[in-house]
Amino acid sequence: MQALKAERATLTLAELPVDKLRELTSGTVRTAPLTAAGINTVADVLAQGSASALTRVPGVGETTASQMYAAATRLLDEAAAAEKETLGETRTPAAERILIGLDRLRAIDAAVGDTDLLARLSSYAPLLTQPLPASGPFYVALGDDETDLEQLQADLTWCRSHTGLTVPPATWLTPDAAWAGYLADPASHQALLAHYLGNEAIGDDYLPAETVERIRKFPLNLTGLAATLRGYQNYGAKFMLAQKKVILGDEMGLGKTMQTLAALTHLANNGKTHFIVVCPASLVINWQRETEKFTQLRTHLAHGDRRDSALAAWKAEGGLLITTYDGARLYSDSTWRADAVVADEAHLVKNRSAQRSAKVADLVRSAEYAVLLSGTPMENRVSEFVTLVDYLQPDLVAGGGVDHLLASEFRSLIAPAYLRRNQKDVLSELPDMTEHRDWLELTPGDDEAYRAAVAEGNFALMRRSAWAAEESAKLTRLLEIVSDAADAGRKVLVFSFFLSVLARLEAALGERSVGTISGAMPPTERQAAVDRLKDAAPGSVLLAQITAAGAGLNIQSASVVVLAEPQFKPTIEAQAIARAHRMGQTHAVDVFRLLGADTVDERMVELLGVKSQLFDEYARLSASKESAAEAVDISDSAMATQIIADERARLGLDAGAPVADTDGTAD
Repeated sequence: MQALKAERATLTLAELPVDKLRELTSGTVRTAPLTAAGINTVADVLAQGSASALTRVPGVGETTASQMYAAATRLLDEAAAAEKETLGETRTPAAERILIGLDRLRAIDAAVGDTDLLARLSSYAPLLTQPLPASGPFYVALGDDETDLEQLQADLTWCRSHTGLTVPPATWLTPDAAWAGYLADPASHQALLAHYLGNEAIGDDYLPAETVERIRKFPLNLTGLAATLRGYQNYGAKFMLAQKKVILGDEMGLGKTMQTLAALTHLANNGKTHFIVVCPASLVINWQRETEKFTQLRTHLAHGDRRDSALAAWKAEGGLLITTYDGARLYSDSTWRADAVVADEAHLVKNRSAQRSAKVADLVRSAEYAVLLSGTPMENRVSEFVTLVDYLQPDLVAGGGVDHLLASEFRSLIAPAYLRRNQKDVLSELPDMTEHRDWLELTPGDDEAYRAAVAEGNFALMRRSAWAAEESAKLTRLLEIVSDAADAGRKVLVFSFFLSVLARLEAALGERSVGTISGAMPPTERQAAVDRLKDAAPGSVLLAQITAAGAGLNIQSASVVVLAEPQFKPTIEAQAIARAHRMGQTHAVDVFRLLGADTVDERMVELLGVKSQLFDEYARLSASKESAAEAVDISDSAMATQIIADERARLGLDAGAPVADTDGTAD
């Protein structure tokens, strides 16, 4: 890991002018002779190998060389120390070696299984690094206990029957394969690295040490979960199971859904069969897709016309029943008996007198396990918080008098039922950027507008129709994201191709919007809008036309990026995201893609995936990514025409009707 940090630090110093060394040497040394000799950066100085090598440069004496090299070495040490223990995005030899090692460790862990055996084998390993005789016996000293010898013999016998653990390096992953595997699934590789480095932060400072240790030792069974949890996520899942009824209040972007699915997977592996998720309508499809992608649980959507049939199937077959807060009000308590209940965006049930709050409270009390999910920090909203804790572990707040406690005292009081981690608590485990696909079920108004656009054959209208209705699923979800960002102290950057969508968003956001960047705006005004966001309060939003602000601007003050609809080219989206995800960004960036289920968005995402794969494959062979983009481009017009035809067929509309627009005009 130290080698990787040093390599990344060297890359950073390759962008640092050699003049920077003057600041570290009281401005007394001359750098002109170095630049005249082609030594232009701090990395170039270090590349000379020693101070004495610098004296070969005309005009550089021993004193100057010594000061220069010492200053450059100090910068390297400081830059390496500042590097996070993450794999990052830059391919280096050290990163390749780490990835190959992680693959071997994962294989060994899977083959051994027994942690005690693995520990013993690890203790034997140093013996194999010593020179061994070319022939004849060699000896290993053991303690007096005969069981030590018996154990060693048993372990060696096990090793002889598992020769795959000692395969020669020539058969290990190649660097290309290791890096490709990492790019395909960076989160699981980073989680493994954190595990082996012992960097699995849990961010739980309020529970007694013995309780934390009990939670850590909980035997989590994740068989069937198609994901690798980060360390803090592993702890979060164990917390839910060990404490049974809890609030998980992690900041947005830390994976509350994944931790919940891990806990449900464990319960399913241990004989539990019936689970319920209650969530806002905007999250129903997302819960379904995430569950089906990462678990083996059967999903049932008790929502809309499918509500009664889904409920009947769930009762008979088990699995995960997904419903809305409004839907949950319609059933009797006996109907909803479940092993575990999950309430997402649980701050929506903080009002004890509301019908939906009463229903969720009933569900929670009747289940053996329950988790309330909310990214809204509520430690300082005592009355609301007490209501939620009372649903789960009423004994914690039964004594009253909590209104008079200090915030830290209250936090300690409810610690057995509440876990919250902010990004800063687990930053060493986070990738620099996390992408979220939010699949949304259209509202009736959305659906009507979409069908009309498909019938008209207007592709641009199809792409933006999900924003047209008064009750828009995408708008509802966007406002939730903005609210979560405000609670987390973060700012938001929203991209759309369409001016009419941006106008709708500006009206809906009101004072939270700092303005809209469009193609017609002069560069000075665009920068002024960026500056307004920088100076604005958390929860503020900058709206931008993706063709106008997708390149050239630095918008690091935003760490939440929202794409209102898929674009024709993956490079357009990547350039837009790079406005926030770039050098100088001090926060992990969350990218939300708002996608309408069963709409043009689905087809565009599929085709974007094909384009992205073609682009990556070609770019690896090409001298320039720009030429790669042109080489693999698929005609936007042809793609639009095909999607319109497919959607008309799916919706039972006249596939032969005229096509009004496929050119993707901005409005």
